[in-house]
Amino acid sequence: MGYKLIASDLDGTLFNKEGKISEENFEAIKTLHDMGVFFVPTSGRSFGEMPKVLKDNPYIRYYIGSDGGTIYDKKTDTTHSLCLPRKLSHYVLDKFLEYPVNMMIHTDNNSYVDADIHTADDYRTFNHSENWIKFTFETNIPTKNFNEFAYTKDIEMFCTFFKNHDELLECKDFFASHP
Repeated sequence: MGYKLIASDLDGTLFNKEGKISEENFEAIKTLHDMGVFFVPTSGRSFGEMPKVLKDNPYIRYYIGSDGGTIYDKKTDTTHSLCLPRKLSHYVLDKFLEYPVNMMIHTDNNSYVDADIHTADDYRTFNHSENWIKFTFETNIPTKNFNEFAYTKDIEMFCTFFKNHDELLECKDFFASHP
């Protein structure tokens, strides 16, 4: 029995150092398609953050995003989401908001950030690289009243950055000891 599906991470795996798909990888995706094997890009990115070169690729049907929180089917334009239960997402959000954090949430196939702290200087205070800052401006949706918005959404994934490493460890220890 042959393979039915091959999944691949993006950065450093499918994409080269310049963030491009090599011609060899593009041809491999086409070959897999022609063999009846699904090639599935798999990422921590939301579908909205997936590069256009993947979204427009006629040989790719499925995408796994938000670290497994969503599966998108391009052919049927449907998404299957494995969101956190609201009670749990509120619990997590409450804890994160005890710290000065920079957070994005994945919901509804997109990534949202707090519009009130959506400047390059704000991101630099959280030690984001210039490439990350550029990516964030290109793909994330700035949202006013971010905390209120987050409490009303079904969360696929939190992506949270701390200024202080000790606070990160403290928060991590809290979640490890309060399952």
